[in-house]
Amino acid sequence: MLVFDAVGLSIVSVVGTQKALNYGLNPAMAALLGVLSGVGGGVLRDMLTSQIPTVLQKEIYAMAALLATKYAISLEPASGLGQRTAY
Repeated sequence: MLVFDAVGLSIVSVVGTQKALNYGLNPAMAALLGVLSGVGGGVLRDMLTSQIPTVLQKEIYAMAALLATKYAISLEPASGLGQRTAY
């Protein structure tokens, strides 16, 4: 289950970061929104399943989300998705 949790956390964090970058936010704010998206999704999932949120049990959870957002920001100029247009 931890593998699926890690995959979900990274996907949601990267999507949140990319969405923030597309709306014209600077990379630091986009990273913050990406981390909040990933961690918030995990907390919501844990609350719906009546479990203690993983972010309160393992300190690496938020750091993994931050690393995913940093990776997404570093690849963003080379990805060809550099057209920053709001949808």
